[in-house]
Parts: sequence; C-alpha cells; structure tokens
Amino acid sequence: MSQQISKTPVLIVGAGPTGLVLALTLLKQGISCRIIEKSLSNHVGTRGAGIMPRSLEMFKFLGVLPQLQECRGLDMAPIQRYEYPGWQPIAEVAGPLMPKSAPEPSKPFAGMWFVSQAKLESVLRQELLTLGCAIESGRRLTSLTRHEGFIHANICGENKDHVPEKVGVSFLIGADGAKDLEVRPYNDNVDYGMLFGNVIVNNLRTDVCHSWRAPATEGHPTFHFRPFESESKKFFVAIEGIRMDADENDPEPSLISSLFSKYINMPGVTFELPEWISFLRPKIGMVNTLGHDGAFLAGDAAHIVPPNGGQGLNSGIQDAFNLGWKLAQVVKGISPPALLKTYNEERLPVIQKMVDLVGELNDKPSRPHQLLMLGINYRWSSIVLDKRSYPQLASNGDLKNLAYTDYPGELLVAGDRAPDAPDLVTGANHVTSLFDLLSTVRHTVLLFSSAAKSESVSSIQHSVQHSFPDGQQKTLMVYPSPPMEYGYDNAVFDRDGFAHTAYKVRKDDNHPTVIIIRPDGIIGAIGFGANDVEQYSSLIFCRLPH
Repeated sequence: MSQQISKTPVLIVGAGPTGLVLALTLLKQGISCRIIEKSLSNHVGTRGAGIMPRSLEMFKFLGVLPQLQECRGLDMAPIQRYEYPGWQPIAEVAGPLMPKSAPEPSKPFAGMWFVSQAKLESVLRQELLTLGCAIESGRRLTSLTRHEGFIHANICGENKDHVPEKVGVSFLIGADGAKDLEVRPYNDNVDYGMLFGNVIVNNLRTDVCHSWRAPATEGHPTFHFRPFESESKKFFVAIEGIRMDADENDPEPSLISSLFSKYINMPGVTFELPEWISFLRPKIGMVNTLGHDGAFLAGDAAHIVPPNGGQGLNSGIQDAFNLGWKLAQVVKGISPPALLKTYNEERLPVIQKMVDLVGELNDKPSRPHQLLMLGINYRWSSIVLDKRSYPQLASNGDLKNLAYTDYPGELLVAGDRAPDAPDLVTGANHVTSLFDLLSTVRHTVLLFSSAAKSESVSSIQHSVQHSFPDGQQKTLMVYPSPPMEYGYDNAVFDRDGFAHTAYKVRKDDNHPTVIIIRPDGIIGAIGFGANDVEQYSSLIFCRLPH
C-alpha cells in the first residue's frame, strides 16, 4: 500500500530565528504552515544576541517588540582595555564597539538591543503558539522530490516513536543552517578559532566591556568580556585565536576559566561553570541563488559570516520578512508566482554586500554604522516604482553597489526602508506614529495632499480601491492641517511635519503625492497620480477583473 501524503501550503525546515520569523509572518497573513526542527531541545545561551535597529522595526511590525523589551540585556558598554598579559588597565576607556546615536523621528531605534538568541526564539515560539502553530521538534527532512506541481518532502523522526511521513507542499524553505553551503575560512589562521560562552564572572566590573588584545606577533588569544546581566554578573565571553586539541564540538566547561588563568590571571576574578560554551572556526560564504521552483533558502542555509559584525542572525530575519509577504500573496492567489523571483533579485545583492562588509572587519577596533542595517535598500528591484527625478543617482553607477548603505544627500527613493513619523494626530485627537499604523498583512498607501477634495485626490483614491485586491491596502490621508477640517476617515494631521520631512513632501504642495509601503516596510512606489498606483499594482498583483 502506498504511503499516504499529507499536504500543507508551506513547510519550513529549521526553527531558528529565520524559520520562526518566516512562520510568524505567514501566520499573521492567515497562511498555515508547518515548521520542523531536527533538534529535540531548544537553544540555550546568548549566541546571536545583537538585534539591529532594522530588525527591531520588523519585530515591532510583527507585534513582539514588548516581549523582547522585557528580555533585553545591558546596552553595549564602553570598552576598558588592558595591558597584555596582565590586568593593568590602559588609561583611556574606548567608546562602545558598535555605533549608537540619539533616536531620530524617522529612526526610532538608534542602536542594537542585546537579546539572547534563546530568549528571542522563546518569544517567537510563544507567539506562534498563540496562532495555533507548534514547532515539530525531533523531525528532519531526509529527501524531496517534485510531482505534479507539488514538492514531496520525506520527513523522519529523531527517535523511534516518530513515524516517517511524506508531505506534499507548494513551497519549501530551508532555514536549517549551513551544512551544504560552500564557505571559505575567514582569515589565514585556519587552524585557530573562537571560543564563546555565557558565564557568571565574580569580581569583574559590569559597567564596562573588558578587552585584552595580544600583539599580533605573539600569537596569543584575545579575550573579550561583555556584561550581559549586571545583577547576576553574567558575561558574554569571546576568546579569539585558540587552537582546539580536543573535540571542538564539545569544549570542556572549564576551558574559559583555565585560558583566562593562563594568559591573564587577574587577581580575585573567578568563574562559575558556563551556561553555554561553543567553539567556532569562522567561515564566510553564500549561495549563488536563494531558490527556484518552490524551494527557497534563507538565513544560515543561504549565507554564513563570522559573528563579529552581528549581521548573520539579522540578515536571516530580513530574508524571512522579505520572502514571507510574497509567499503569502502567492498562496492566496492574489499575486503571480513570478513575484517570488524578486526574493532572489532583492536579497542576493544585499547579502553579497553584507558578506563583503563583514569580510573587511576582522580586527578593526570599531564598527561602521552600516551594520545597523537602516540603509539596506532594494532600489534596483523590478517591483518598485518611482516617478520622482534623482539626478544625483546618475553618478552612482550600479545601484546594487550601494545596497547596504545610506545614499549621499539623504535621498528617499522607492526600494528604501520606509521611515517612521511620530506625532501624527487622528481625527479622534489620538497621537500616534506611522510605524504604529503600518501593517504586515497589507500595503499602506500614504496620500499626501494639502487639499482634501480635488479631482486628482478623488482619482487616486478610486484607483487604489480598484487596483488592489480586497483587504490588501489601507489608505491613510496625510494632511498639513487637522483632519477634522476635511471630514475624512483614515486621515491624520502631520502636526510637527515629521511625515512630510521624512517622505520629502512640501506642505504647501498643491499636487498630491502617493507613497505605497509594502507589508515588509519597504517603499514600493512613489508617484503622483492614479496611473502610478495602477502601474505599481500591476507589478505586484494578478490582474483584477473590471
């Protein structure tokens, strides 16, 4: 008797942050999915702990930011450097490794948050449970075939109680690490690696990071201690440049303490057994394509970089956010399958620049602001539309070369991250921000106009209603004066002009400006009339009957 095949629209392989964010994005859109994880236990420890501002914005859109706020560790502290070997401090205390500035109206998150990967995954798993999706632990993908438009995935369990299963899926996403990824060593010291761990350290200050950097000629390991929780005296410890003679997959719990005693031996400093310890040989690499024919890669399954730039976990989250809304619309039948090709088109150049950027960090004492990820853009994408003129861009050459950075002159172009705008006042006199009004399940259409009732405004509104499928857009009128003067619902008064400033619209402009923001918080279109709305819609959605 042939094996019965169960069916699900989407199967996600791997329940790390990338897989969990993808599942959450789909479920918020009403798309059911399954997510399997070969491990029987959840991760422990800090691991990828730095959540960059752009990822924080995405977690706000997904509704889990308050839970992550409760899990935050200490902010990045100044760095106290010491003579090596020994414990005599070097006089000056350096600034934090990662850049941080004051929040701006358009950029509410100025620096990264430290949230341990274990706690991040716990928050995401709990949110999935509230939506009726549980992780299927101890289950792994063994093979897949294609048959009559479906992918047939064979799944088996890690223990004898699990019955092998064949699942028919429309889409399969691999987010389960870099086992088959072609990589290269991060540096020339291929025999050496990095030891990481979470450990309680007694009699060591928690208001600064501690760093011992050996002269390059001596070949000794470098020690970095970053305080994570002050009350418990828990530190994230990184020891670079060590050679593992024993099993590198299972380092001795006492190794951090013994290495510190051997090379530093600071009086009075003692260690508890680590909560988590791991050895890593830094590698760097990426795939040539992120997917085709219904099968996709995301996160570490598609790219891997050393942890010193804090980009790996964040890039995986952003892979998932880019792919998720597109998958949802294709599964719903409101967008053509060709939309999924833009996942590769948009994300691959960004990943290439990320790999290049991290590859240049190595021993640099500070980190560039690009690592905050607020400048990441898709300006070259075939599904963004911009009717403004930008003479400055003509000298920039290939737009993909600046996929990871802010552009000169503070331009705002379709394909950019949508900026926030606080102090928007609704007709009910409620003060809110644009980020509180954006949605991960539909497009948001901002219609800037100094006149509520005009032929051009009415034409644009009519075009939005007839160009987008039902429930796939929300129009927000943005006025320079209080909306109660105009009598429109879904209208806001840009009290302090933050929205007009961020989106480069003059308050006294007599012609309306349309900004269409995608479900992933990217500006999909900038235009001025009904034809622009219809043109953008034709790039995203299936043709609607008239």
